[in-house]
Amino acid sequence: MRRVPAQKRINPVIRMLISAVLIFGALYCIAILSLFVFGETTVGVVDSYANRRVNAKDYSDRMRSVTETYHFYVGGKRYTGFASYRSGEIEAVIVRREDEPKREPIRYMPILPYINSPEHLTDLDSWGVLYYCGAIPFCVLLLLLANGWTFSRPEASEKGSCRRHVIVRWGEAYALKRRGARSTGNAALRKGPSAPAEKTVSPPRDDTPGLVGWSSRCDDPAILAAAQSNRKSAIGCAWALAFLFPLGNAVAGLFVEELPLGEALIIGSGLGALMMVINLLRAKSMKKPAWEGVVIEKYEKDKRKYDRSDDVTYYTEFVIVIQTTTGRKHRIARDSHREMYDYFKVGDRVRYHPAFATYEKFDKSRDRIIYCNVCSMMNPISNDRCERCANLLFK
Repeated sequence: MRRVPAQKRINPVIRMLISAVLIFGALYCIAILSLFVFGETTVGVVDSYANRRVNAKDYSDRMRSVTETYHFYVGGKRYTGFASYRSGEIEAVIVRREDEPKREPIRYMPILPYINSPEHLTDLDSWGVLYYCGAIPFCVLLLLLANGWTFSRPEASEKGSCRRHVIVRWGEAYALKRRGARSTGNAALRKGPSAPAEKTVSPPRDDTPGLVGWSSRCDDPAILAAAQSNRKSAIGCAWALAFLFPLGNAVAGLFVEELPLGEALIIGSGLGALMMVINLLRAKSMKKPAWEGVVIEKYEKDKRKYDRSDDVTYYTEFVIVIQTTTGRKHRIARDSHREMYDYFKVGDRVRYHPAFATYEKFDKSRDRIIYCNVCSMMNPISNDRCERCANLLFK
């Protein structure tokens, strides 16, 4: 078994979602088998019970989707649980007195009663045991395949072969060898193994600050390092939230009686996955190229919002509309902060830098202030570096 190349793998966000589902499925199967083999039975009390018909149009179909929460006692300590399953209508509806609580057998692990389930869900026959025993390696196999593992043999490569990627930049063509002769930067384009390398021509670069035109400081090593730091922070935040949400909900499920452990883990895993997707999408958007546009419209809009006590707060929303070179319209809205609204004028050419989610003006010759594209701090136009983060201003 070997890993496939990174460029042939599926999207990392989709891969993580699939992996989370497969890991949950494998753990669920292990828990059911453990309860079947090692579990003990007690009587629990159903706290809440809800069912709905699976096929609402076909009344001859008695299958219903059942959701219930319950509690039981082991060694004088109360434990809670949650179950969702499908059952026939006759089995799901039980006739009893109005004041009599519904009881049902609960199976739990003696060493860890937090792992529990209604007994009828863990009462497996031979086919059920075979199903769960087969589902575990199946989930593990799919997990390995989803993360880039394959059973195929590595492809044979020709001796001495090398792949060249042609990079077109500043109107010149360069070739960068992936294997073979070691090269730095943009290697010269070679016609054959013994052909002499052509002289590499570096594109001209103007680092002199100016107030009209796009700044070349976006390619400065310090600015590129700050952009890389932003992407790492977004990815680190994604992993931290993906870990803290399930952990926090698991702790709440252990110590809060009203919140069953199974339900807490489901909620925490869902929130963690959602936060991971949001932050990874943000980190991915930071790698997009910059785009340019023109401010075509500015307007103010009076709005109001309500708090929990139904108190009304009135505020003004300042909106700037930018039309990109591709014809799309981008809307910037600020609540009760008109500094950026006054900074941009209708007709101004602007450039958006996705690495920092900030905007740069083409013509800054009539401005008295300039915004830092790294931290969004307002600076005097005479400054060469930001007063807050000390990074170069895009001039």
